This record gives sequence, structure tokens and C-alpha cells, in this order.
Amino acid sequence: MRSARAGAPRRSSRHHATRTPPFVLTRLAEIYTLVNEPEEALGTLEPLLAIPSWISPGELRSDPVGAPLRIHPGFARLAGPA
Repeated sequence: MRSARAGAPRRSSRHHATRTPPFVLTRLAEIYTLVNEPEEALGTLEPLLAIPSWISPGELRSDPVGAPLRIHPGFARLAGPA
């Protein structure tokens, strides 16, 4: 069995959208936001906009937990104009 440290590729959060429920991905994006990983947070949210879920561009813009993401350049691309 290969060790995780033996050069196994890091799995991007974007690959989880097909198997992980939207609620879990939303919470994961919140955690990434809280630990100051905006690229990971936005990458986790992006596939949620392409599948049936409660998340929408308007929800992203109004969610207070995601407020720190609003200053990130990728946020406007993902959530659209305010």
C-alpha cells in the first residue's frame, strides 16, 4: 500500500462534487473560508452551482459566513455582480 507521503497526487475538492452531498461541500467551503483558504473554498463551491442544490449565486452573495470570500477576485466570477 502506498503512503500518502510517497507522492500520491493531492485530490482537489472539485473531484468530490459527484459523490459528496451538497450540504457537506457547503460546510467544507465554510471551513476553507474560516482557515483562510479562499481558492479551495471557491473551488468547492463552483461545482455546486452546476448541480441541483440550494446554493445559488444570490445565496453566495448574501451568506454572512462567506463574506471574507467577497474580496477574492474569483468570487465575482463565481457569484456574479452584486
